[in-house]
Amino acid sequence: MTRWDGLRAGGVIVVAVAQVVAGGVGGTGVWGEPVGEVARSEPNPILPASGAFAIWSLVYLAVAAYAVWQVLPGQPGRPVHRACGWWVIGAGIANVGWILSFVQRRFVVAQAVILVLLVLLLIAWWRAERAAGRRTADRWWVSGPLALYTGWVTAAAAVGAVTTASATGVEVSAGTAVGALVAVAVVSAAVVLWWWGLAGFLASLWWALSWTAAAGDAAPPIAVGVAVTVVAAVRVLHSPRRIAVLFGHY
Repeated sequence: MTRWDGLRAGGVIVVAVAQVVAGGVGGTGVWGEPVGEVARSEPNPILPASGAFAIWSLVYLAVAAYAVWQVLPGQPGRPVHRACGWWVIGAGIANVGWILSFVQRRFVVAQAVILVLLVLLLIAWWRAERAAGRRTADRWWVSGPLALYTGWVTAAAAVGAVTTASATGVEVSAGTAVGALVAVAVVSAAVVLWWWGLAGFLASLWWALSWTAAAGDAAPPIAVGVAVTVVAAVRVLHSPRRIAVLFGHY
């Protein structure tokens, strides 16, 4: 293990804690307005019902599990952590920046930051997948949390884009908004067809889509988006080997 391995491992721990703290600040309105109130203040036909946001607790718990795993004896210097660790740190910083911007109603800044967060997560997840290889533990403790995180942020970025448009005076129709969310589902379907270890990604994306449907007005069109991801999953699951790799087993 090198000094840089130690710094990276420590940095992952720091951002894991920082995201929990920032999430608490954003949820309670200690600094600025609560995230939920800000989101609901702008017309958004694809805003999920409030229960959807409980998944942030699961995401943070998964990231914390990964953070602990990567500092255990013998772990910091391993290739999988070297491949994705710095990108995870960048993603954690971006998440904190998004929360602090959003609660201050800096919508354009917040949307730019969440897109950066999404890109960083995609890179971290992709690099983790490549480095994990056939090691089941890495797929559960590294790729799994990153997949879950990425799936939720994928949906959040689409919802945030509609919120930002509304806040800047651009009227977004329900059809356009739903189209944007369905487009996210289509993109996720393409991702499903090419990447392994996707259970977490699909779970968080389906969670977001289901709660958006539960919010009311856009339920039928949202069902189309859900159907697209289901079809993609069926394509992935058409062989026993792919069923195994979906959950990281060989």
